[in-house]
Amino acid sequence: MEPSLMLADIDLKDPSLNQAASVIQATFRGHRVRKSPLHQPKEKGMDEDQPEDQELDAKKFEDAGEELPDEIKDMDLNDPDLAKAAVKIQATFRGYKTRAKNE
Repeated sequence: MEPSLMLADIDLKDPSLNQAASVIQATFRGHRVRKSPLHQPKEKGMDEDQPEDQELDAKKFEDAGEELPDEIKDMDLNDPDLAKAAVKIQATFRGYKTRAKNE
């Protein structure tokens, strides 16, 4: 099949194609960054949390949970919008941690 005929079947203004292209590009950029020579693991022990630090962080988290306002306690955890927001926050945080680890 001739290449010009294959391109005629694709609508380049289709939003789903633009979204798919963006996902592919972002995935490749992430792959390229992770495989770059600058992205080398640090020496063991330098970046790892000590067990005492993790216990202190857990204790802070438990203390913070005691002071939750009523509006947070009454949240519907099955709400799809809440789930989308949580996924976005988690993805942003994971990206931040990955970038911070690379520096």
